[in-house]
Amino acid sequence: MKQTLFLLMLYFSLAEEITGQDSIDYRIILLGSAGEINAAQKSVLEKAARQTISNKTIVLFLGNNIKPKGIGLPGDKAERSSEDILRSQYTEFRKKKIPVYFIPGNDDWDNGGPDGYKKIIRFNEFIKEQNDSLLQIVPKDACPGPFELNLNDNLVVVAMDSEWWLYPFDKHMEESDCECKKMQDALIKLDDIIQRNYNKTIILATSHSFKSYGPHGGYYPLKQHLFPLTRFNKNLFIPLPVVGSIYPLFRKTFP
Repeated sequence: MKQTLFLLMLYFSLAEEITGQDSIDYRIILLGSAGEINAAQKSVLEKAARQTISNKTIVLFLGNNIKPKGIGLPGDKAERSSEDILRSQYTEFRKKKIPVYFIPGNDDWDNGGPDGYKKIIRFNEFIKEQNDSLLQIVPKDACPGPFELNLNDNLVVVAMDSEWWLYPFDKHMEESDCECKKMQDALIKLDDIIQRNYNKTIILATSHSFKSYGPHGGYYPLKQHLFPLTRFNKNLFIPLPVVGSIYPLFRKTFP
């Protein structure tokens, strides 16, 4: 399914109205589905880079960082091109000394395929090879998280790998160094982070939305229920009112 590259900037200000950069306490730039090099990606990244504030900005890439099936493994045809995709995303931000964090998504896990674990490990290795402490993949090493990032006294980012929860193949947790190797362990740690930071603003960052009012949450306009084929061809106005409601129901049940 086609996914749209998006840019969202969160502003945290001590003032009632944002009147300038001095009034912004912190800026978090969220970018999603940036994992292919094209004009749209370049435009969004350039716009985002212009919005950074020195010592007050971080960038979070929220998954699908390398389309369509994650980083190329050593010897793969896509090895170099997939690494170039990653460089295209972080280079301009790091030139400005802006910290960059990649959160894995389903594409990065081989689009849910059997090589997902290997590709996430290779993703981690590539990031480590850059020898840059402010360029990270979080959570690291194919772990579920949560990863806690304290930005200031009032603001905390908690990153989790939501695809880890959905991935159907072996995640090799028994031999891993992950602090949390089971879902229950991750939930206990998440609860601990929330309890310790209850008086702060907490941003929970994952690739998958916990609640979506778009197609991933099963919300479709009436046209999609009545004329579902227009999703694939805008001119196919063939009324299929019952069949047209099956797909949204499926997406809502199995996002």
